[in-house]
Amino acid sequence: MSRPSSDSSLHNLCIILIEPKEPGNIGSAARAMMNMGLSRLKLVRPADPRDRRCRALAGKAYPLVEQAERFESWDEAVAGENLLVGTTSARGRLLQRPIRSARETAAEMAKQISFMRIGVIFGPERTGLNELQLARCQLLASIPARSEHPVLNLSQAVLIFGYELLLALGEASPRVASETVASQQQRQQMVGQLEALLTRVGFLSTSNPDHIMSVVRNLFRPDLTAREVRILRGILSQIEWYFEEGHRLPPEELRKP
Repeated sequence: MSRPSSDSSLHNLCIILIEPKEPGNIGSAARAMMNMGLSRLKLVRPADPRDRRCRALAGKAYPLVEQAERFESWDEAVAGENLLVGTTSARGRLLQRPIRSARETAAEMAKQISFMRIGVIFGPERTGLNELQLARCQLLASIPARSEHPVLNLSQAVLIFGYELLLALGEASPRVASETVASQQQRQQMVGQLEALLTRVGFLSTSNPDHIMSVVRNLFRPDLTAREVRILRGILSQIEWYFEEGHRLPPEELRKP
């Protein structure tokens, strides 16, 4: 087996904690990140990271907590990432989508981390990520555990994902991107435009569009490029214009962002 890599591309991976309730879990997650060479941390509506329990459990990793970006919403936190990995222990309710192990997910991330900003997302300690949040992720991952006790402590889960990625980087043959990968903000704008059009033509129910849209999101590759998103949005704009005006939109208008 190859030695674990200290690849500089690790800075492309971000740990995103959604509404962590326990300050100590934030600190211990930061410590786990430092152990595995990870430095990007985002917090969405967290418990007070200045709490003494956070400081005590973070130890020398507390600067990661101090430097962490804080957000009030999911959309703000993930906007700049290219690939989202949602973590979950609830296999039964999501059988319609593949859920990889942490090792399988790390192997996939290692191939793409040199040219993609990757967010690994962990939900609140008691509930985890909900189904709508998981639907927004391009990959779903789980850490195998005994069915009697399937839920790991937050910092343990962060440590395992970081460890598996560090090992995978020593084994992977990274891909080289020829074009810029679309950000989550660009992907979401495209999906929002598509959802509005599908609702308008009667394909989606206005009372519950999420069920179908969660499937539609998964039709698009995780490494969709910014150019491909622009083309897809141009197609949607042409359809919208024809629907409104009965004729084609001028090509120069389609090329606008």
